[in-house]
Amino acid sequence: MNDATKLSALERVVGNDNTFAQKADRNPDIRMRSADARDRSFQSALFQLELVMSHGRITDPRVILQAMNLYMVSNQQACGIDLFEGLIARFGATMTPETLAVHEAALAMLRATFADRVPLYRRIGWVKESFALLESAEQRTRSAHPIPHWAAGLVYAQVPRFFGKKQAALHHLRWIADRPETEPVYGFYRETYRRLAELLAASGNQAEAARWRALSGYRDRGPYVPLMGWFTTGPEGTSMAPYPILHEPVAGRVFALLGYGFSDIFFVLSEDKSALIAIDAGTTARGLEAAHQR
Repeated sequence: MNDATKLSALERVVGNDNTFAQKADRNPDIRMRSADARDRSFQSALFQLELVMSHGRITDPRVILQAMNLYMVSNQQACGIDLFEGLIARFGATMTPETLAVHEAALAMLRATFADRVPLYRRIGWVKESFALLESAEQRTRSAHPIPHWAAGLVYAQVPRFFGKKQAALHHLRWIADRPETEPVYGFYRETYRRLAELLAASGNQAEAARWRALSGYRDRGPYVPLMGWFTTGPEGTSMAPYPILHEPVAGRVFALLGYGFSDIFFVLSEDKSALIAIDAGTTARGLEAAHQR
């Protein structure tokens, strides 16, 4: 795969007449990132997301944040920063406040995790510009959307203390912790709970810290990945959820249970309500029995 193929989706966002090389001549931030962008490794899932997102019509925050996460875990923040900056510049005026705020929060996260590659003489300014994106995202949604709180809490919790953001981090992390029902997908708030536990422990509140650490699912120091699922193995076996979860995709007819082994388990009530059909794709007999009793 050549450079032109790898960068085509990004160039769609910034315009064919404004390539990385041309942008780099005018902008030192982009000049600093351009080498990283051209030397990127092949990531099929990420390239697919770039292609889909490059049209500026994605509104689902789960897709936006999945792209952000893939940029971070593949160490390709440079490309992610270019994509999100381009999306905001080109399509921001037509986005809803909520969608634009999610893009700003994702961009701030990418910038924050790229900061260690910014020259020291520019790093403080770079970090403060990332703070401004987080503040804009929160103001844009009137402090009512979980993603700006989530991103601000994680970023503020990890910046050096001289930035004076620890209390702000506690505020945002507690906002999330107090509203578990806002979790976009199960497991999204694991990192939130872990960072909250670390801040509480540092302030001497060991009892509350232990509570949030346990809820995060991490026994000690977990991997540094913002978005983690709930795939865990413990004394009760493998689980795909933090705790048993029951919801009804079709009210009164179809019941889904998570947290009982490797797979989700579905129960379907027959039309005459005389039979209950269990659909199990890979749990144990003990897990299926526990789900049925639930």
